[in-house]
Amino acid sequence: MKTKRFRIVSAMLIVAMVGGIGWQVLRPQEPVYQGKRLSAWLAELDKEMPPSNYVGTNGPVAAALQQMGTNAIPCLRRLLKAKDSRLKARLIAFANKQRWVRIHITPADDRHRRAALATFCLGPRGSPLMPEIMGLFRSGDYQTSFTMAETLGRIGYCNPETLPALLAALNEPPNTPPGLHDRAAFALLCLSQCMEIVNVDRPDAFHEPGYKAEVPVLLKALNAPADMPLCLGVTLKPCCGGILKRIDPEAAAKAGVK
Repeated sequence: MKTKRFRIVSAMLIVAMVGGIGWQVLRPQEPVYQGKRLSAWLAELDKEMPPSNYVGTNGPVAAALQQMGTNAIPCLRRLLKAKDSRLKARLIAFANKQRWVRIHITPADDRHRRAALATFCLGPRGSPLMPEIMGLFRSGDYQTSFTMAETLGRIGYCNPETLPALLAALNEPPNTPPGLHDRAAFALLCLSQCMEIVNVDRPDAFHEPGYKAEVPVLLKALNAPADMPLCLGVTLKPCCGGILKRIDPEAAAKAGVK
């Protein structure tokens, strides 16, 4: 039994070493800020933006991403497209169970989350990555789609294009990917709550042109003949009304939002 374990661990070490060497040799160019590569900054993003942090985007990693700007887009796109092979999935599962040798292998889901959070830290400059993010949001893989829903709702307000993307997902026909409507409803409600939190300290945070451009899509939802249930007893129209008040109080008043 011990011999078998030793062989498995040895094989894992060899695979990890070969993979690490290959990655160092073939690794695509990454933007660098203050002597640290983008991937190194992203590894710290989990601490800066844990699940309990809904609106904090002014930490060191966010500042570094702002400095890198659109130079980070190609690398973030590769991370959003990352996939775990069967071998890698087995290695991750085994590494999580054994205690003899510490081997850290970053799952694709972690790469997706970090890249999505980084996209929102970039604000409107991260818009080119929205198609990839929404593609993962629509994924049939539960973990992948849930990670994107949690990310979109958590700090999605940093990118104005999040709003129309979620509203479009809510209006897709019933034969959409399983759970898509529920994920969109959850993300939209979180988005609305995050905007309300931010608005307390920064009342003018959403008065920029990028957000103003989303007023028509909000008015369309408010003028729809029927309301739509979201979750936790909240429906679409009050949610959109609250968001509209943050973006354009005058338009909200004209639309009869209280």
